[in-house]
Amino acid sequence: MKVTLHRPMEGQIKTVAFTHEAGAWYVVCLCDLGEVVAPPTHGPAVGIDLGLKAFLVTSDGGSIPPPRSYRQAQAAQRRVARR
Repeated sequence: MKVTLHRPMEGQIKTVAFTHEAGAWYVVCLCDLGEVVAPPTHGPAVGIDLGLKAFLVTSDGGSIPPPRSYRQAQAAQRRVARR
C-alpha cells in the first residue's frame, strides 16, 4: 500500500481509522502527545479591522493599503457592471 505522510508521526498512536472515499483509501491516526507546552507570546495582542476605505487597520494605529491586484480587479468589476 502506498503511503503519503503529511508530517512525521509524534507521540503514541491511540486510534486508527480507515475510510474509503471517492475510490481512495485514507488512514487517520490520532496520537497522544502528552502535555503540550504553549509557545510564549511575543507582546500584546493587536486588533485588525478589514474595511472598505483602508484595506486593513490595526488597533495600534497602523494601516495597510489594498494590494494592487485588488485595485485592478475592482476596476475590471466596474467595467463589467456598466454593461
